[in-house]
Parts: sequence; structure tokens; C-alpha cells
Amino acid sequence: MNGDGTLTSIVAERVDGHRNRLDCAAVFCFIGADPVSGWLSGLAVDDDGFVLTDNRLPAGSSGGALSFQTSTTRVFAIGDLRSGSAKRVATAVGEGAGGVSSVHAALAGE
Repeated sequence: MNGDGTLTSIVAERVDGHRNRLDCAAVFCFIGADPVSGWLSGLAVDDDGFVLTDNRLPAGSSGGALSFQTSTTRVFAIGDLRSGSAKRVATAVGEGAGGVSSVHAALAGE
């Protein structure tokens, strides 16, 4: 990364050792594509550990009636942790906003 106080360029190195200088003003770093769901015992997850919600839940699950609801009633999952999500910040923000409606509906049903 190059710049004096602000980013102006990066140097990308290829597998063959060739380097390219690329002008840029920002860098977005995506780290980790693995879910950190081990602490969530009892929730249905897919083969990769992402939490299953609504229409991805196995038949007969007690949860799932509301959007973003997991296999456990009144437990919701959004964003990168959710199986089938787009794994992007804007998507997680939108899912969070949508999940609020489900939480309200769950609380109103008490």
C-alpha cells in the first residue's frame, strides 16, 4: 500500500512474481468465509456450519414461521452467519432491518 496520509495505490503481486501498481483510494478486505457458529448449540446448520433459517430449515423444525427465524423459536440469524446470505455488508444491514419486524412479531405473539 502506498500513500502519504491517504491511500493512493497498491502493489499486487501475482503467483509468478510479476508486480502491478494499481491506483486506488480504498481497499476492502474480506477475511474469513467460515461461520463462527460453534457456540450456538442446538440450532440447525448446513454442512458448512451456517445457520439455517425460514425456508432452508429441515421439515418439522419448531422455528421458521417468521423471516430469519432459526430452528429455535424466538432465535433469529442474519448476515454472514445465515445459510444462503449474500455475505455482503449491505445485505447484512438490510437483513437486520428486516429481522426487526420478525422480532416485533415474535414479541407481540407472547
